[in-house]
Amino acid sequence: MDDTPTEESESELEQEDEADFDNLESLKQVYHELLSNFSILSKAYNYLRKNFKKFSKDHTKFQKKHNAKVNHSLKKKNPQVFDVYENPEI
Repeated sequence: MDDTPTEESESELEQEDEADFDNLESLKQVYHELLSNFSILSKAYNYLRKNFKKFSKDHTKFQKKHNAKVNHSLKKKNPQVFDVYENPEI
């Protein structure tokens, strides 16, 4: 069976999403849906913002750990190069 929407079903969906400006109950329903959707979006935005801040802090921490491990490994392989950077008088 074909799942693509027909013209009739598309029309029905559009009618469900539109407000009937001549019907007070329809306007109230659409208004409450808008408030509900805004509330959901606001909560989701705050959740994502909080988690992104945490992710950024964690990423910075792990990046520093990684860089320290890489530097330590490179220092073991070739200590003379690091001695020059640490002691420029050499």
